[in-house]
Amino acid sequence: MNSTGATQVCLTVAEKTIAKMVERITHDRKYIDMAEVRADYLDQAELAKVTNLPRLTDVPLIFTIRRTRDGGKWGKPENERKPLLLRAAAAGFGYLDLEADVAFADVEARCRQAGTRIIRSIHDVAGVPAELGSILRNLPRRGDEIAKAAVLPRSTADLISILRASGEPGLKTKIVLGMGPWGFPTRVLAAKLGSFLTFCSPAGMETAPGHVDPETLIETYRFRSISASTEVYCIIANPVMHSRSPWIHNPAFESAGLDAVYVPVQLDEPRAFCELARLLDIKGASVSIPHKAAVRKIIVKEDETVSAAGSCNTLFAADGGFHGTNTDVPAFTSTLLALAGGKQRLAGMPATVVGAGGTARAVTYALTTLGARVCVLNRTVQKAEALAGEFGCSWAPLEESSMPVLRRHSDLIVQTTSAGMHPQEGSDPLWFYKFRGDEVVYDVIYVPKETVFLRRAREAGCRTRNGEHMLLEQAYLQFKLFTGLDYPAGCRGITVF
Repeated sequence: MNSTGATQVCLTVAEKTIAKMVERITHDRKYIDMAEVRADYLDQAELAKVTNLPRLTDVPLIFTIRRTRDGGKWGKPENERKPLLLRAAAAGFGYLDLEADVAFADVEARCRQAGTRIIRSIHDVAGVPAELGSILRNLPRRGDEIAKAAVLPRSTADLISILRASGEPGLKTKIVLGMGPWGFPTRVLAAKLGSFLTFCSPAGMETAPGHVDPETLIETYRFRSISASTEVYCIIANPVMHSRSPWIHNPAFESAGLDAVYVPVQLDEPRAFCELARLLDIKGASVSIPHKAAVRKIIVKEDETVSAAGSCNTLFAADGGFHGTNTDVPAFTSTLLALAGGKQRLAGMPATVVGAGGTARAVTYALTTLGARVCVLNRTVQKAEALAGEFGCSWAPLEESSMPVLRRHSDLIVQTTSAGMHPQEGSDPLWFYKFRGDEVVYDVIYVPKETVFLRRAREAGCRTRNGEHMLLEQAYLQFKLFTGLDYPAGCRGITVF
């Protein structure tokens, strides 16, 4: 951290010209504390003018000329890079990034003379090195150097390794960041982890995997308010970066005056969540695809909705562990009944549930509780049969040959699979079904707002609904479980797209 104790927000600018770099810094100035100048992106003719940059902006600058082997654009020999580093060292840059294997004594001496601080860095774009904590501790060659590690985790275990390394005893000033979706929490929670800074990129110009734009970092994730004592809430899923839940929970935390933040956490193994929760002080979590059933293995107590539906979408800390519930059930029920004309029961209504995962279990439980006559369709017939058997439903394979069964259960169709989400935006799980126009059609997907499946239903004249209303309602219930407070009225109906 800096002398004020605040973790800095650093904008990485990777442009071909000096003028464009200044323009980017100026555009985002109100959100940032400093900027990293990526000289490896500059046109050859612009390199001669790079030392002018410190006089053209009012923020401290990091001079970086990243080699290709470290994930940058500089592919020329070191004897051509060294003169640029020498010039930058005395040009008024606040910081100079030097890789761990670089031994330029004259560059380091010039930095000391000019008061330019060295960031001693490693960049691993292939994974997370073993003994990362020890590597970090031994990076600085002098006491005033800042140790930096930017590595690419590829699993939850890798993220845990980064978090443990960040807490390595003996580390002074440090920058420890995980790249990509697995490492995203380290960027938002940099202050909680004690990092000197976090990097971001101009909107639409991600210069490193996992970079977020500065406005989102400050406004959505409330970066300025995060400290070591901030409570962490999250959504766990795989993939997870499409989630809009941070746009629902973070404004509510701010409105309620709570020292809390909500972040997406990509998780591949539910059993790893407990260690992750310990390291990040996670107090509660939303659970999404594909963990809603498997996460039951780690909860110390589950309520009736989880036991009955066989699916858990909410974890909250209690009794030294996590309790589980399922807010999908009441959220789906209330939004479906509104779509169905305000009915309180669906007695005898023929209904189809597409899918047999965690969300399908919650939906099937809700529908059978309401009295609907349900058929489960799924590509893996064993899963369809197992889910249907639990709730006394019928089942069939998700294929064209099941059309007669589907026709008998098509007054209401609920789509619960990931077909239609990124990267399957063009996918339609019921491509073979032609809508009559009198069906009630519900797709739990909310990004995109209208899947191919839902658009076909709407164009046929069906009453349709995507998953946005369900998303909001289940999140309001989660907020109450997380905080003990009602979701703020002023935040209700917030647009998450």
